[in-house]
Amino acid sequence: MDSLLSSLRDFWEKGPKIFRQVVPAGELLDPFDLFSIFASAEERIHFKDRDFSHEFENPFTAYLNGCSVVINHVDNSSLKVYETCKSLRSHFPHIFANMYLTPTNSQAVKAHSDDRDVLVLQMIGSKRWHVYSDPIRFPYSDEQLGKGSATLSAEERGPLTLCDTLHTGDVLYIPRGFVHEADTGAEPSLHVTFAIPTHDFTWLSVIAETLRDVGRRLISPRQSVSLEFWNASSASAEDAFRAVKQSLFEGATFERAQELFLEKIRRHNLAQDSFEPSLRQAEMEIVRRRSHSAILPDRNFLLQIEGKTSDRVVAVFARVAEDRYLRWNVPDDVFEAVRDLWQRGCCEWRSLALTDDIARYALAVCLDSFGVAKLCTTVQFN
Repeated sequence: MDSLLSSLRDFWEKGPKIFRQVVPAGELLDPFDLFSIFASAEERIHFKDRDFSHEFENPFTAYLNGCSVVINHVDNSSLKVYETCKSLRSHFPHIFANMYLTPTNSQAVKAHSDDRDVLVLQMIGSKRWHVYSDPIRFPYSDEQLGKGSATLSAEERGPLTLCDTLHTGDVLYIPRGFVHEADTGAEPSLHVTFAIPTHDFTWLSVIAETLRDVGRRLISPRQSVSLEFWNASSASAEDAFRAVKQSLFEGATFERAQELFLEKIRRHNLAQDSFEPSLRQAEMEIVRRRSHSAILPDRNFLLQIEGKTSDRVVAVFARVAEDRYLRWNVPDDVFEAVRDLWQRGCCEWRSLALTDDIARYALAVCLDSFGVAKLCTTVQFN
């Protein structure tokens, strides 16, 4: 992304910008990465209809049922993402990443602004973005808009500054404070947002931390304010305030400010680096899973329908002789794909009768985890 980053200087903190086809396919996530990411993530957040959803525990089941899946700090769960963050440290002090998996014709979250500058990398599929203005310039964390339950009005969002679609390998830069939202159409979307926490890199933050450091090494700033401080006409309190302020600023040097900033960045980066050994171990499992190109149903389980609504089916996998029954409430298209698999007996999972590879892999993983089918190599089912 070197060419992107050199061009980014012209747009930094000014406005959104799309960079086309800047990341090669080999550096992007694929469906196999999702299993490891979901398994190791500390928290998985599901959204449906632009609101939180707690209906499903399994992220693959949630996705098949129309939920978006969000993984915060995915740099702690994916070697590819971690290595990208680490490489970007030559351009930014610290960078972390969040992942967004969104099914077709969906929108995960409402229009909102962030307290950080972000680089949105489209990994799979496509997503249409609307970026508006920055109603609050350079917001701090408590000034982000649209993060609560209320929906931003058109006036609060401000004028539209960018409306375009990201495709695989594209990158979108959104400066801190610019309101934005995104949705999918006929394709699903997997994107990773690389975040530069610029709310913590402000001059105010640097100066405040330096003054706090100076104040801890002096006596006068440690003293409580005088008993006359709340008296507006107290000359002695004003004199004391000026004396303490002068002592703080005299002790606050540029060199100490830079030293404290680098110490903080070093702590953040060391914490991020601590995940690398486990990520490299997990990558071995991903390589093994990439050999699993087939899905083999256990047809000792009978596939039955227990109930049906206009768009959903309660499927039952029944092993009558052992009195084993597994119920799964799924959309019509997912059930039809399962029924097709049971009729065929085995197939490449990429040929499952769903519209995209993420949904196909999600279905294969779900069936494998239920114990009613097995992900395996092509050789195994031959």
